[in-house]
Amino acid sequence: MKIAVVGMGYVGIPAAVLLANSGYHVIGIQRRSERSGWKIDWLNEGRCPIGGNEPELPEMLKKTVNAGRFRVTDDYSVLKEIDITLMDVQTPTDNKHVPRYESLKEVSHRIGKYLHPGSLVIIESTVAPGTTEHLVKPILEKESGLK
Repeated sequence: MKIAVVGMGYVGIPAAVLLANSGYHVIGIQRRSERSGWKIDWLNEGRCPIGGNEPELPEMLKKTVNAGRFRVTDDYSVLKEIDITLMDVQTPTDNKHVPRYESLKEVSHRIGKYLHPGSLVIIESTVAPGTTEHLVKPILEKESGLK
């Protein structure tokens, strides 16, 4: 089983590393932007870009990278070979606490292009009730041609 985690932040990195540490082959996908694209190189070198209360994460990251079970890219075409995709992107709110789903929409379009029958997509971002059914699902179906 091949797993992808889209979004290499405070949720995506630990999820990806824990899955890789459990023996799965995991590909992380991160946008190569000016603000966060550097994470791709760091993670592929086994360097942990986040701090916090994850004391075992840096060691596990290095171990899984060295074992060849975890790598990161900005190329969504790797999803052609993926069975399970976790969406771990930011869902910030504006100053009136209204969710901003730009990243979720963008990633849904990109993931949808590479879905195949049997693909599983899991949203690990904080979303309001109905977001999966009324926002993400229609994008995935349109882009993939699947129901």
